[in-house]
Amino acid sequence: MKPISIYLPTKVIFGLGVLDKLQEEAPKIGKRALVVTTGLKKTNTVQRTINLLESANLEAVIYNQIESNPKTENIDEGVRVFHTKGCDFVIGLGGGSAMDAAKAIAVVSKNGGQIRDYVPMITARRKNITESFPVICITTTAGTGSEVTMFSVVTIPETLEKPGLGYECMYPKLAIVDPELTISMPASVTANVGIDTFFHAMENYLSKSAHVITDMFSFQAMEWVIKYLPVAYSEPENIEARSYMHLANLIAGYSITVGTPATLHAISHAISGITDIAHGQALSMAAVAFLKFTHQSDYERYAKVARLFSPTLNESSDQKAAEALPNLLQEFLSLLGLPSCLKTLNFTDADVRKIARDIFVATPRIANQSLRSMTENDVYDLLRLAL
Repeated sequence: MKPISIYLPTKVIFGLGVLDKLQEEAPKIGKRALVVTTGLKKTNTVQRTINLLESANLEAVIYNQIESNPKTENIDEGVRVFHTKGCDFVIGLGGGSAMDAAKAIAVVSKNGGQIRDYVPMITARRKNITESFPVICITTTAGTGSEVTMFSVVTIPETLEKPGLGYECMYPKLAIVDPELTISMPASVTANVGIDTFFHAMENYLSKSAHVITDMFSFQAMEWVIKYLPVAYSEPENIEARSYMHLANLIAGYSITVGTPATLHAISHAISGITDIAHGQALSMAAVAFLKFTHQSDYERYAKVARLFSPTLNESSDQKAAEALPNLLQEFLSLLGLPSCLKTLNFTDADVRKIARDIFVATPRIANQSLRSMTENDVYDLLRLAL
């Protein structure tokens, strides 16, 4: 068995109504919080969070200018507000965009400069970061896993790249995972973030970094998503489905922290960088082609994923089951109202070439993690298959 390094330092509080735990936990971390959010205008979650902080005699500064797929200027402005208001910790309140932004703001606030000094990591001027201001993540979606990872993804508008940033000091100190906060999610958001959870798990299972430890997290997460995401999508107030989706997201987050997702994730970040579409949607658009392009690399592993969708394949050979996986995934995406190809984006050949090139610069950690090794030309061919 190959060696593995496991570091999962985030304290997680999971369960219905656990947002209230913020009142007793936050004072252990700081005195004045920068609350980073995308707005959450249709819920009272922001006000509840402020009330809980104030009831603990803490101060709260709201920064709600984070865009979907947070941009570099969002991070730099957040850093300015953090210092101007004298904050000493950051709360990421919302989905992956808010939590990623919170981690980026915290690390730049501690170490100085602008976020462009830190990304892409391969060409960054500031590297080997060891300190950050503390972060609490309060997740209101069941996707991204950002509440338990050290990663933050930021879009650079000038280059249309969406690189990642990640150092061990960026792990949140605390993650509050309350399924009640996800009930208000529209069906389309439920589908987008839920499928992200699935791909975190699937890609780690189909990754060069796969290990018996990550397999344990990944396989269970995939099983729960296949069972519970369609329920959460069609029955938004089904708290059992919401709870299991949160658990799936949590352990898929552990999987991508201990292991490394495959090339599909790098491709999806590049697609979002160019188009600004939701991460889950970008993943869906390239995933079927990804499976068609790579399933020959390990029939046994791809077959095990296929059999989660269709137990009738237990009687089939691994090769036949693996070959069925792209169509099974396409059917699942259709059930959730998600696209399964890139046609609607009207990409030019130059766009496809840019994506194939950019992933090896903006997201080098994951660009070549698939069980089938990838070059820039391979990624180009894969994307052509998705058009």
